[in-house]
Amino acid sequence: MKFPLAAPPSAAVLVELVGLLYSAAVPIVLIGAALTSVGVFAMTIDDDGIVAALTYSSIVITGARLLLVILYRRRAARLALTVEEARRWEQAYGAACIVAALCVGGFGARFTLLESSTLQTMGVALLFAYCAGQVTRVCIRPWICVPTLIAAALPVIVALAWRGGTDAFALAAFLLFFLFASFETVAYGHRTALTLILAKQQLAALARRDPLTGLENRAALRETIAAAALGLEGTGESLAVHCLDLDRFKEINDQHGHPLGDALLKAVAARLTGAIRAQDTVIRLGGDEFVVVQAGGVDPTSAEMLARRILQSIGAPFAIDGVELCVGVSIGIALAPKDGSTMDALMARADQALYVAKAKGRNSFRFFDPNDGLAANDAIVAAWRARKETA
Repeated sequence: MKFPLAAPPSAAVLVELVGLLYSAAVPIVLIGAALTSVGVFAMTIDDDGIVAALTYSSIVITGARLLLVILYRRRAARLALTVEEARRWEQAYGAACIVAALCVGGFGARFTLLESSTLQTMGVALLFAYCAGQVTRVCIRPWICVPTLIAAALPVIVALAWRGGTDAFALAAFLLFFLFASFETVAYGHRTALTLILAKQQLAALARRDPLTGLENRAALRETIAAAALGLEGTGESLAVHCLDLDRFKEINDQHGHPLGDALLKAVAARLTGAIRAQDTVIRLGGDEFVVVQAGGVDPTSAEMLARRILQSIGAPFAIDGVELCVGVSIGIALAPKDGSTMDALMARADQALYVAKAKGRNSFRFFDPNDGLAANDAIVAAWRARKETA
């Protein structure tokens, strides 16, 4: 038996594992109902104070666990959890699981010491049902599952040994054997869950990546802008969306061929990545079109500074396969929330600013201006769009 715990899971894996723990409330309701029903039934057979205390405790812990699930879901619905938050939620879930397991073990141990064979059978059945459910659902986090199984089974094993007798010792040994056997099942379930989650995340990452440049692609654009906007909500800060279109790329592609054009696009992507900060994102929409999402503490001055850095970086000659290539870039900029707060609004306005920048002179940048859509500029924007569609 080997638990793959030498290296802790990555942040993304941990957050998903915690989400799986909180993904279902029905098992919590079922085990709570089972404990309460068994406790009430036991009190009709034997008016035992310990059984009554365990019954009331089961009701309280079931309510607390359901409340924990509700609070988690409300928190997770607003924004993705940080690693620190995920760990706190996981610890809370683990603590609640262990308390519930102690209630199960308490019932089993108490029923073992009572004279009723019916209650003794119900105690063992409850123990097996609970442990089977834990192994099935909580094996994704062995540090929770294994202590939970021990907390549920060990009180029953000790009570059987305390009662004594051949039958009791045999049953205790039987339970001990299955307890240790379940650890291997937990390890297997954990490894399987990690494999599936990693495969899922790799597929998701591939779907969000441009295969040529390795940048995020159009599929990731909406999520990137939405996450950046949500992170700034209530802070009073802004973000900028830069729409970029390379100048003279079509001529280079036609003259030197697609392989060299592809190499140029990869080189452009590398320079764009080098021009931004860690919290910013470069996205390739397709062809020679890129988007830079500038997040966190952005104002017109910082957006202009980034645009100038990009112009300078892309404007420098590229040496590819012994060929010196010169391209430029035109940039349209929209600021949130001034120019919009959704991806569609920001992209439309940054794109409009890009068309004006292209039409009025390439290798330049322009902020979105509502007046650019009026008659004074309608003609040049329409002309540029027509040229681009036929290019």
